[in-house]
Amino acid sequence: MPKSTKATPQDVEQNAVVDAEMAAAEAAIADANQFAQATQQTGEHGGEAAPIEPQELSPEERAQVARQIARRQRKYGAAELERQYPSAIVVNVDLKLNDPNIASSASRFLGLTDRTLYLINRFGSRFMSDVEVETTRASIRELIEAYALEARQAVEQGEVMVAKAKESNDDWLSPCYTSSTLEAGFGVKARDTMTLVRALRMWDEAILHFASLEFNDGATIGQIDTMRLRERNLFLKVNRQCIRAVRAFNRRRAEAANKRSGSREGAAASSEHDAGAQSESNTGAETPVAA
Repeated sequence: MPKSTKATPQDVEQNAVVDAEMAAAEAAIADANQFAQATQQTGEHGGEAAPIEPQELSPEERAQVARQIARRQRKYGAAELERQYPSAIVVNVDLKLNDPNIASSASRFLGLTDRTLYLINRFGSRFMSDVEVETTRASIRELIEAYALEARQAVEQGEVMVAKAKESNDDWLSPCYTSSTLEAGFGVKARDTMTLVRALRMWDEAILHFASLEFNDGATIGQIDTMRLRERNLFLKVNRQCIRAVRAFNRRRAEAANKRSGSREGAAASSEHDAGAQSESNTGAETPVAA
């Protein structure tokens, strides 16, 4: 008979660690998927989000839906910024933003972006190939870099315009905010998130430059609103890509869970078959007769 192999204590411990890591990965991805889904829904009934019906809406209804989604995104996003992840390696930053629109972008989208990048970096290889992980990461990074690039361009343009306007205006007035809109301590879990944090600060600074110009008749409110809209659209692209990534991870998580479940059922069936075969063999054996 073949010699059975018995698991060593080291094997048992290693398997326990792997199982714990897999359970943590699955829980983190499922939680992130639930978070992403919630931020794409509107309304609350009994604490549950009501899905948006795919129907033709009037402009007023679309505006109402957009406001409801934004409200949910701010609620979930603000909680994510304050969330502490056990044993996570972070860079602590003090996030202070003055412009209400830029602060809203940070509240709505920054937390989900950081969480998505954290999932990719920590658990990506458990459910995807190295190529797929890098492709997913690169797709988000490209949009983050586009957001940061336009932030740098906007603040540089504002600095140049303010400097020129001051030279020709002896009565230049320098307005300031009465208070900040968002002040939060935030544990950044991915390097690309830090790029977003710096870009948010630059957008905030750029808007103050153009507000100063408007205060001194060197720009218009329309120009400022255009800048705010551009910032929001760029961050929305990052957010949508993160949602796609989380959903892809969740599908892989479900596929892996189903595969493991099938393997366990197959192993159980095989064990039952072997036990039955052994029983039949014992029943069919000759029984010695006493002399």
